[in-house]
Parts: sequence; C-alpha cells; structure tokens
Amino acid sequence: MRIPQLRMEATYAKLAISSERARLDITQPPAEMTIEQPPADMRIAAIPARLTIDQTEAWAAVNNKHVFRLIEDAAADGRQAVLDFIERAAIQGDELMRIEYGGDP
Repeated sequence: MRIPQLRMEATYAKLAISSERARLDITQPPAEMTIEQPPADMRIAAIPARLTIDQTEAWAAVNNKHVFRLIEDAAADGRQAVLDFIERAAIQGDELMRIEYGGDP
C-alpha cells in the first residue's frame, strides 16, 4: 500500500541581470550651407585739384605792376611826400616862432 507523501523541494532563485554593450550608430549627412552676399557698392567722389598761384607780388618786385597798383603806389608816395613837407614846415615854423631865443629851440 502506498501512502501518499508530500515532498517539498526548494531551489534557490537565481537572479541575474545580463547586459550587452550598447551599440549606437549616428550618421549625419554633410552640412549644406549657402552664403549669399551682394556685390560691394563702392563710390569714390573726388573734386579735381586746382592750384592757383598769385604772382602779383613777384611781378611787383621786378616793377611789372598792374596799372591800378602803379596808381595806388604813386598816390601813396605823393601822400607821404605831402606829410613830409607838412612836418618840415611845422618844424621850420617852430624855429621861426622861437627866433627871439637865438633861433635855436
């Protein structure tokens, strides 16, 4: 006769984590870059040079004067001559005025 039996067996649970090395593939297409620049607009404006040389004094130094300048110079010389005469007349008048002192001021 058989007697029913109850058997119990225990096995240890084995817990494990297994991992595989990750593999990552990244592909990037070449960059597409577009640079647009309008052509430079450059303007240079220059006023033409002009040289003016006044030779009036150079010509006057060699006595080649314009008629108006000759007239001005002659008038200035005449005026100076009149002023010199007036000065001399005034000095002589002062000497005559003091004639009673021997004529020498």
